[in-house]
Amino acid sequence: MPNRKIEMLKTSSFRVGESYSREQIAAIGQVALLVNSREWTGIVEFSNCILLFSTLDKTDLPPEHNYADCFSDEQFKWESQNVNTQKTPKIQRILSGETPVLLFCRVHNKDTGGRAVPFVYAGQLSALRPNGEHPVQVLFDLLDFTSSPNEALAALYAWRPQGGARKLDKVELPPPIPPKRGQGRQSDTKKRIAIEEWAMAECRRYYEGLGFRMQDTSKTNPFDFIATRHGETRRIEAKGCTGGLGEVIVTAGEVLAAREEGVFTDLFVMSEIELREIEPGKFRGYGGNVTVVRNWVPLDKDLTPTQFRYAVV
Repeated sequence: MPNRKIEMLKTSSFRVGESYSREQIAAIGQVALLVNSREWTGIVEFSNCILLFSTLDKTDLPPEHNYADCFSDEQFKWESQNVNTQKTPKIQRILSGETPVLLFCRVHNKDTGGRAVPFVYAGQLSALRPNGEHPVQVLFDLLDFTSSPNEALAALYAWRPQGGARKLDKVELPPPIPPKRGQGRQSDTKKRIAIEEWAMAECRRYYEGLGFRMQDTSKTNPFDFIATRHGETRRIEAKGCTGGLGEVIVTAGEVLAAREEGVFTDLFVMSEIELREIEPGKFRGYGGNVTVVRNWVPLDKDLTPTQFRYAVV
């Protein structure tokens, strides 16, 4: 059986709302074909991403396998298999935020004719917080949520377990975040992507103007660029925000990468970006102010924790 953890799945061709069988995902992702149709279940790890496969309606499964997976507005609640704890390596990898987590989901596993139903690609997830053990419950932000879903995606968003509509318990919801300067959390996926793309583009232009050659590493590493010039090499982490200069959100992976010995990292921040809707539902960034923190090494005193991992035993 192929060692998926050392394979790199090509993810750029998957489209939110489109349906794919497991075999199609392997072919489109340009990895080794499946040994059998049941090889990919639950969590599938690759070197550059993690896939979650979820079937929402589990009424035909025994109670011990009836994991409570459900969409709620712009979030997705997921339960792991019972064997997992928060210390299980693949669960830790999901929670760390260092590796993209992609959700493939369906309502039913078989159609009325008994044929396997393909999975709908619901986009990328961002773990907010875990809860419990055996199984681990995780509340995710749905980064590619769309307010105008196609029919397949709308069916996923609308599905609720038998017994009535399910809302996430209050204890599961993240606490409200007061408004502040800086990056903050952008809940509108299209606007967030436009901000990120503009910051990345301006970062490239800025360093190329200084004579650097820029290599985009944002899809494979916890930093956005490797910049080289006359034997000099440095990593670049790019951040963008529509507000004034203040706080920016950094992941644990970005912090650890910037603290590595023997490498230099710059933090490039484009603040006060102006967003314009160039056509319905499509945004583009303009302008902004550049701030560069040269040889960035984030210190504990400058970091504000927004989430903790707690060991119960």
